Formats: sequence, C-alpha cells, structure tokens
Amino acid sequence: MPDDPAHDPSAQCCARCRYPLEGLPPHAPCPECGSRKRRTGDAGDASTGAIVSLALGVISAACLFLGPAAAFTLLLGPAAVAMGAAAAWTGRRTLRTDGPCAFAGIVLGGVSFVLLVTILGFAFFLTTP
Repeated sequence: MPDDPAHDPSAQCCARCRYPLEGLPPHAPCPECGSRKRRTGDAGDASTGAIVSLALGVISAACLFLGPAAAFTLLLGPAAVAMGAAAAWTGRRTLRTDGPCAFAGIVLGGVSFVLLVTILGFAFFLTTP
C-alpha cells in the first residue's frame, strides 16, 4: 500500500514507538508516547538492540560447539534473551515491528543456554557415584 506510512521509506515516524508523524511540525513530540526523537525510513527496520540480540544468540549457539568456549554460553545466552526482550517489548504490552529479529535472538540465546545447562546437568548426574 503506497499510502501506508509504515511501508513508505521516506515517511517520518517516532523513534521509540514507530507512530507515523506525517503532518506534525518538525519539533512536535509524538502524540502516542511523547518522544521528540524521529526517524526516517521503514518502520520495520530492526533496532540496534534487536540486532545485538541476534548476534549474541548466534555467538552463544556457536560457542556450544567450541569445547571450552561453551562456558561463554552461560553469559551470552541470557544476555541475548535480555537484549531481545528489551528490543521487542515497547512497555505497552505490545511487540514492536522489529520483533522477529529480537525473537530470533531470544530463541537462539535461550535454547543454547538451556541446552548447555541440560548437558552440564546430565554430565554431573552421570559422573557422581
């Protein structure tokens, strides 16, 4: 739809909640959340937090296969989940449009963390007399 500001790359929207700001004065606050920060571009672009979450999730999953480096999964997995949750959640009980990227980071970080904890649990269980 060409009239939809969420799909118009030149449309201005709020940097926090992605509310379309067409027709408002340049320095007017967002009527939805009150933020004065604007962004130009597709409202579906992933935020930095979502991209960081995805990167941490991928690194966390890769560390599972690197022997001693698997210990980093204990740090990176929860960090990916926290960054993804912060990036995807607006605080108003709705998901932002960059949810898929953040969700992938949450899943990768969470699954790799749970896998490592499960593997360590089984290893401990099998080695104790």
